[in-house]
Amino acid sequence: MKTKLDQTINRILAISLLSALFLLTACSQNGAAPGSTEGQDQTPPQITAPIHTTMDLEPYELTQIQLPAYETVVTEFNLGDRIYTSPYDRQMPYALKGLIGMPKGEGPFPVILMTHGSHSNDDESKRFDTGFDYLVEALASKGFVTISLDLSKPYIWKYGDNDDREKSIHVALDHFDQLLKVASGEAAGYPVDLIGKIDLTKIGLLGHSRGGETVLDIASELELRGYPASAVFSVAPTFFFPDRSWPSSDVAILVPEYDGDVVNLDGYLMLDALDKNTTGHHALVLLHRANHNYFNRNIERNDAQMMASEFPIENQLKREEQEAFLIRMSSEFFFDTLMNREPRHIFDFEHAQPNQMYGFDVKVMTSAPEKVQLLNLENPEMTATSDGASAVPVTDAWYFKNDEILIDTITGGDGPYSKRRLLEIQWTQADAKFVLKPITTDFSKHDALALTLVPDSASSLQQGQTYQNFSVKLTDRTGNVTSLLLPDNLNALSLTPGEIGKTDLGDLILSYWSVRTPLSTVWIPLDAFKNVDLTQIDTVELLFDTSETGAVYIESVELY
Repeated sequence: MKTKLDQTINRILAISLLSALFLLTACSQNGAAPGSTEGQDQTPPQITAPIHTTMDLEPYELTQIQLPAYETVVTEFNLGDRIYTSPYDRQMPYALKGLIGMPKGEGPFPVILMTHGSHSNDDESKRFDTGFDYLVEALASKGFVTISLDLSKPYIWKYGDNDDREKSIHVALDHFDQLLKVASGEAAGYPVDLIGKIDLTKIGLLGHSRGGETVLDIASELELRGYPASAVFSVAPTFFFPDRSWPSSDVAILVPEYDGDVVNLDGYLMLDALDKNTTGHHALVLLHRANHNYFNRNIERNDAQMMASEFPIENQLKREEQEAFLIRMSSEFFFDTLMNREPRHIFDFEHAQPNQMYGFDVKVMTSAPEKVQLLNLENPEMTATSDGASAVPVTDAWYFKNDEILIDTITGGDGPYSKRRLLEIQWTQADAKFVLKPITTDFSKHDALALTLVPDSASSLQQGQTYQNFSVKLTDRTGNVTSLLLPDNLNALSLTPGEIGKTDLGDLILSYWSVRTPLSTVWIPLDAFKNVDLTQIDTVELLFDTSETGAVYIESVELY
């Protein structure tokens, strides 16, 4: 008799036999015996070769976009006489007056306050607020209640010298107090009905010359009062007071190349200070061939002629051209910032930096709130190597004994902006390169790669060139490469015509380049680097492939 164990063993053997038969049948249907590789794909796995991409980067021109259009009312106003008493008991009488432009429409509208500079110190009859009548009307037509403030009295010497900053702030805040009355339902004496028409949660400030610096102080005071000015536009500003409270505003700075008043181009020092002390989005535009005075119609003198002794004044912009540029840039900046338009039309990092704006040549510098520095400037050998090129940290200093280079990239005074550290790169052979191992390798969270630099116009290595372009190459960790050649005629890479001047100091001959050569920012949208993995970038390379010799100063390599 079979036991249960025998029955179980027989069942297991039967199942095993059936399974083997099924396997043999399947193998014979496939035409191969068990264990045979016949009929199977024997091709070894493919190894993908790194992709090498070379492209030319096209220059970018920023053109005007369509903004809202309103009919306007523009009129002068006078809200009465006041007296300001200084901390030193000096009294200054003034009238709370100016020029106002209002859009015709429902509202409420953002508010822009404008301040002029110190253009007369003895004639109380002169007004400069009305010199911006064209701009008041233009900004009002774009949907902004725009008020140009008469600040002439703070600059009159007989009411106290060297305190015009404090007096200007006081008068501007007095004007703002009247707007607070309007916001609470009081007419306040304006010749136009502003009740229900102003939105004091959206404030912009615009200033020219000394007023271009004072707007920073006004913005700080308004912020303390709970009314922050989110947009500040500074035109040809001075920068006398680096020690101040800083607003959290976004700031745009317009610097005229042929400025015969603020000859040191102080806007660059202002941008440096903003970069070091604030976290906003800031940008500077150098408008080629523009002067200081032609932004205000009440100033007749062509100050550019004062620069003719330093360098040739060629193809200077006409007054109406400067006015047109200021209208376009300021209206788009205020619309972008106050109306929270995204992406911003001005300084949109999805495009390269503008080489022209509205048909005018420009150079641009910018600072982004969440930038990431890729270059260790003090110890470049820690993060970079060079092949056929030298890379040496140097100092550009306002004080000649600390200065190590011939060109002036705009430094000033004896404070924190009296010097700037740069990396001097020189090459004497074709295809020389500077290779940077970036501090961070994931570029995918950013919009652009930005280089702040200036060609060395004083170097004999330039060999008569007018532009110093080169290629920017990204390599990822799998070996994929994309190389972008910067445009031939990029304003940011233009050499500044001039000559080496010499001054005999007795025991020292001081040499210098005769014309100021400010820095510019070249930014490249990261999506222009095709076929590389932006999450794992291995190197950033500057390839000097368009000239056998040359020299350039680099202040920073950053991600925006």
